[in-house]
Amino acid sequence: MNTDNKHSEKILGVDLGSQYIKIALMENGSVTSTETIETIAFYKRYGRQSDEGFRIDLSAPGFADADMIVAAGYGSMAASVDGAENISEISAHYLGAV
Repeated sequence: MNTDNKHSEKILGVDLGSQYIKIALMENGSVTSTETIETIAFYKRYGRQSDEGFRIDLSAPGFADADMIVAAGYGSMAASVDGAENISEISAHYLGAV
């Protein structure tokens, strides 16, 4: 993942947790929007089964205009977020700290 220009674009972070899905939108290096949704409700509302497995379409919640989408968390092993780069939780912690 290229982090050199992370402060000049919209980056959407998605944590696919076992109990809650946490979504954060960063613009120009600052968090501008966050949302927490109960996992089962989120999957029922935004998930779909496809030939590639279980997929999540984030255009429905209104985050489609992000320049980059990064997904991590417990659920990222079972579900794929459309257009997202999946990273480990350790990588997510590191990138959040730098």
